[in-house]
Amino acid sequence: MICLDLNLRALSIWGHQRRLGDDPGYLVHAATRKIFGGLGPQPFLIQSERSRVLGYTPADETLLRQSLENLRFDEGADSLLSAVFALPEICSRVMPEQWSKGSRYRFSVYCRPTIRRGKVESDVWLMKNYFACEEAKKNGTFDGTIHEFRQLHKGDIEETYRQWLQRRFASAAELQSVTVTGSRSSYLTTRSTKDHRGAPTHSERRSYPETTFVGELCVTESQAFERLVRHGVGRHCAFGFGMLLLKAAQ
Repeated sequence: MICLDLNLRALSIWGHQRRLGDDPGYLVHAATRKIFGGLGPQPFLIQSERSRVLGYTPADETLLRQSLENLRFDEGADSLLSAVFALPEICSRVMPEQWSKGSRYRFSVYCRPTIRRGKVESDVWLMKNYFACEEAKKNGTFDGTIHEFRQLHKGDIEETYRQWLQRRFASAAELQSVTVTGSRSSYLTTRSTKDHRGAPTHSERRSYPETTFVGELCVTESQAFERLVRHGVGRHCAFGFGMLLLKAAQ
């Protein structure tokens, strides 16, 4: 695990100058790939209140530090990009090579609880209620709008999110307790179509849930748990979601 000191202002200006948008997760992804290549941290977590990035990477501190130093001494390099991460503050911690079955950890994870149906990705609670509403209309137990149906089941949001998280851990660990400590919706603009010059010509703006879970877990399958830590929980792990923070339970 690495910790990088983050200059949020430099990151924002760098992204604005390159027309990359204003989503911090995407900007950190773009900046770390530009500096570190395939060794950039993924998954990672932006801690804005501390102006830093935590992330998992196979590279050690020495190699990452060398990449930053090379960027600073490269006369043709992007000078603003070199200001995004402060070199003196980079540090790292070696993670366990094996996660023992039966080990218990307190955890925290910042996720986007979504599911995909074909090419459509949506909030797991919204999707669940859409199909439940359609079924209720078919069997004659409900004749209102989807908005009215969701209002009736609004109290199920946190439980739906907890069930989504339990499915993500099912093959790797048993969640002994889970609490939703924060949840909100945000918008993400995706670009798909490009013209002959490679410039984006089509974009789509969609709403996604962002949820923080905390709790306690027990490892049930060592290799599956290692993969979960390494790859992250849920989707969008390359953009600041899904990093599993762990602390041994007492």
